[in-house]
Amino acid sequence: MIKGEPVSQEVLTRVVQPLIAPFLDELFRDMTTLWGAGAPGLDRLVFCGGGAALLQEQLSAFRSHYTVMPDSQFANALGYLTYARWTTPHAEPAIPAPATHVDSLIEVAAPVA
Repeated sequence: MIKGEPVSQEVLTRVVQPLIAPFLDELFRDMTTLWGAGAPGLDRLVFCGGGAALLQEQLSAFRSHYTVMPDSQFANALGYLTYARWTTPHAEPAIPAPATHVDSLIEVAAPVA
């Protein structure tokens, strides 16, 4: 959706397709620099993020055995949420402070207790 309107597959393909090959070239180059061709020293190679599902077939060019996380487009956010809950088990949820408008400036009011 762009500006609340659905975007056709044709438009998405026309916009995204030219970006895929350069992105994969850079990704494979960086992974090879870090881990060697095909990452032979790693037991598992797990991809996450919104692009992982989109590029699932192309990722096999780097290594034939790999995993794309289920719901990969949400995996990073869910990982950060899990980590935050694990590291701050007793933290109170943050309550955003209300904003007030003063002389065309935005000031943050003191939090409500």
